[in-house]
Amino acid sequence: SISLLRMGMYLLSEEYVFLFQHLREHKRLLIMNVVIQSTMNQIIHLILDVFDFIEQLTMFVALQIIGNSRQTHEPLGINRICN
Repeated sequence: SISLLRMGMYLLSEEYVFLFQHLREHKRLLIMNVVIQSTMNQIIHLILDVFDFIEQLTMFVALQIIGNSRQTHEPLGINRICN
């Protein structure tokens, strides 16, 4: 009966070791997932910042073209923009 108890304790401790290894693996995967998500968020914010910059630059150039056409009193047409 003592050997049966020892065998039961041994099997139980093996189960605990397996369980904790499993939990450790899950924890590692969760941490990696969080790191990947935060990196993706940073990349998305960077892309949005680039789009904002391009939008502002386009607006600035458009306003410069409009301003230049008003100074020279030329109508703003396709030929003016293409040249």
